[in-house]
Amino acid sequence: MQRKFKISYDKLSDDLYIYLENEKSQASVEIAEVVLDINSKGKLVAVEIQSASKWLSSITNKKVYKKDLENISKAEVEVTKIKNNLIIKVIINANQKTLVSPVIIPKLETNKTVLN
Repeated sequence: MQRKFKISYDKLSDDLYIYLENEKSQASVEIAEVVLDINSKGKLVAVEIQSASKWLSSITNKKVYKKDLENISKAEVEVTKIKNNLIIKVIINANQKTLVSPVIIPKLETNKTVLN
C-alpha cells in the first residue's frame, strides 16, 4: 500500500517539504540539501529539500523554476534497499514535468539501522 504524501513549498526560502500527515519525526538525517525525517519505527515520514529549485535542477538535469514547485500536483517517495544501501527516490509532478530525485544512503557501520 502506497502512502499519500502531502506537499508544502516555501517560495521565499525555496524549501520543499514532502511529508506524511499525522506522522511524528523522531530523528533526522541530513545529506547535502536533503533532510530525511524518520519515525520511532525507522520509517521515512518526511523529506525536506532545501534550495529545491537549484538542487532539483542540478540532480535532474532539467531547469526547475520556483513556479514549477508552486504548482506540484503530486509527489511520491519510494525507499528501496540494494546491497545494504538505501535509495530514496522522490518523484515530483509539477507543471507537466516529472522530476525524479534519487538520494543514496550508503551502508552505515553501526549496530542500529537508521532507516527500514
